[in-house]
Amino acid sequence: GDAAAKVRLAAAISPRRSLTGEVLAPLHEPTAEAFTAGVVSAQAAEVVTSTVDALPACVLQEAHSAVEDVLLDFAKSHDPQTLARHATRLATALDQDGALADHERVERRRTVEFRRFPDGSGVLVVQLTAQAAEHVETVFDTLAQPAPAQDGTRDPRTPGQRRHDALLAALKLAI
Repeated sequence: GDAAAKVRLAAAISPRRSLTGEVLAPLHEPTAEAFTAGVVSAQAAEVVTSTVDALPACVLQEAHSAVEDVLLDFAKSHDPQTLARHATRLATALDQDGALADHERVERRRTVEFRRFPDGSGVLVVQLTAQAAEHVETVFDTLAQPAPAQDGTRDPRTPGQRRHDALLAALKLAI
């Protein structure tokens, strides 16, 4: 574990090279500068880089350098264990319920798979985002209600069959 942390730190604060050989700045330039100057320890630098890397992308777009600067400033006068607790509190404050990370994970995992069988039927497997799930649920709530016959007998379809028929009706409307 310790060796892996050192390798991650080296990758985060060492200069990089492009495919053409051009020297690029480290991924965490402020941390690299503080570490090289001896202002922060390797353990503190690892806490800073791992905390920043674990934040959701939408937080990093707006506050990447600010988060790193706040943690580095704190690291200058505190031990790595206290820094780690402070970093956890800061990350929690930026994404209080973890919803941002969950949202990004769901966005990455969204998918639709469709397979046809020789008889013409098929299987649809879907991993939905929250927005897509809301729309599907609205379609099902609207179109998959039991439809009793004229004489009052119950709808013989199962809930799954009603949802299938609702999806088919929605697709026909869309086309």
